[in-house]
Amino acid sequence: MFVFVGLGNPGTKYALTRHNAGFRVIDALLGISHARLASVCDVFHAVEVSIEREPVVLVKPTTYMNRSGRAVAEACRRYGVSPDRLVVIYDEVHIDFGVLRMRGQGSHGGHNGVASIIATLSTQTFVRQRIGIGPPPNSAEMIDYVLGTFTIEEEDRLPKIIDRACAQLRMVVTEGWAAAASRYNGAIGL
Repeated sequence: MFVFVGLGNPGTKYALTRHNAGFRVIDALLGISHARLASVCDVFHAVEVSIEREPVVLVKPTTYMNRSGRAVAEACRRYGVSPDRLVVIYDEVHIDFGVLRMRGQGSHGGHNGVASIIATLSTQTFVRQRIGIGPPPNSAEMIDYVLGTFTIEEEDRLPKIIDRACAQLRMVVTEGWAAAASRYNGAIGL
């Protein structure tokens, strides 16, 4: 079994923000699977689906971004999944908008949600799918940028990015993260 966790902040106030890119990928997978999340415990909502005939738990933390580690650790414990079967999906300011990048380990790179997960799991070894949102404009504060909404042009391009992210995640299930990274990492023709 895999656990796919999309990072984001709960609530309609944050639904369309850059920081909720991970939630939007989970929402797309839910649509493909014709599934709905259920409240499993006080720190996450989840549902078990079948992707390429394999069981996958889709998870959205109900904690805020900076406390994502608590939700991820509880999801792994509850479903009996070790970090090598965990995929965390999130926004990345150090990658240009329209670029998808998957890797099997690494530091948090300044992302507070990932830092929380690393601290809670006591490992940097878990798969990350990073959705490039690009850096903030020179005058923008980081927090205002990630908690801001995509531009109209970016929002128009986002469905194609999310579709590619979903295809990459399906390949993780069938062929592993390295093959999925090799095939889908990089700029998405927009």
